[in-house]
Amino acid sequence: MKILGTILLSFLMLTACDDGSADPDGGAGGADGGMTGFPLAGTWTDEFSTGHVIDTTEWVQTNGDSASTYEILNIDTTLRQVLAHNDPANPFNPDLFSRFDWVVDGQDVFYCQAAFDKASQADAAAAAASDDSDPATSGCGGAFPWTRLLPGG
Repeated sequence: MKILGTILLSFLMLTACDDGSADPDGGAGGADGGMTGFPLAGTWTDEFSTGHVIDTTEWVQTNGDSASTYEILNIDTTLRQVLAHNDPANPFNPDLFSRFDWVVDGQDVFYCQAAFDKASQADAAAAAASDDSDPATSGCGGAFPWTRLLPGG
């Protein structure tokens, strides 16, 4: 009986910790960090040899000795946008705000940093929409292609 009571108490303690408020687009576990609906979560390398480590709290880009960190403020999986605060130590546009758009095209995942130097989160959110009709060749900032992310790093 004592063993059954211990098992029951353990079960209750484990289930009591889950308040049901888990973010369906966040969390931990699995190859993508358990971020169902957020295909950017993970470790990537882009076409320019920049490494990307992305989760629901930050996006870190590393190229050679240079690194840029973006604190993720909001992920909108419907609009496919990430709003972020540029770290004060970033080499470019420190302490400003960015918006990253993303698109999945077949097996390919692309992102476009639609805003990178905005004074506020609202300004970054209001940046012109990226054209995702042909991400491999155009649509990011008007004249540039989107950046393809390749799994791994």
